[in-house]
Amino acid sequence: MENKGSVTSSLKRMIGYMASFTSGCRYCEAHTIRAAERFGAEQEKLDNIWDYSTHPAFKENERA
Repeated sequence: MENKGSVTSSLKRMIGYMASFTSGCRYCEAHTIRAAERFGAEQEKLDNIWDYSTHPAFKENERA
């Protein structure tokens, strides 16, 4: 995934993790969450990923 837009590489991977979890793909879950870490996702965001719409670690543009 190239990073030509305003969505960061780590956020793309976090979105991938949520989609993988929702669809029940444990293999994809494991790889997308680790990729998010490698691309610089903050631990606080990873810990609160399911509360992204209200948690203060997430910026307004990340909640859209």
